Amino acid sequence: MSYYSENRPEQVEFYKSKKWQRVRNAYFKKARGLCERCLAKGLIVPGEIVHHKIEMDSVKIRNDFLAFNYSNLQLVCRKCHEEIHEGARKKERILSGKSQRYHIDENGVCVVHDDGLE
Repeated sequence: MSYYSENRPEQVEFYKSKKWQRVRNAYFKKARGLCERCLAKGLIVPGEIVHHKIEMDSVKIRNDFLAFNYSNLQLVCRKCHEEIHEGARKKERILSGKSQRYHIDENGVCVVHDDGLE
């Protein structure tokens, strides 16, 4: 499942908005089209995605400072973007108690996770 297919309607609307597209394009130019995470490691890799450092949800997306401020944006390549989101998913699993390959649910049933945890 792609990241964007996980978005709610208000997020899809936001990412298609003219204002976001203008900010995204301007930020892309500011970052000179290079992945900022890779560049910090000394690698020259084209950036593809202007990523929000603080993830947008249905509340935060209405906050123009968080949604449009360059301090909350980062140009990344697809590999770095996936690493960022995989890290967030892994943290969420740990906090929810589902960081194992399986867990025992409230009914005592063993639930196996098939999300590729190692």
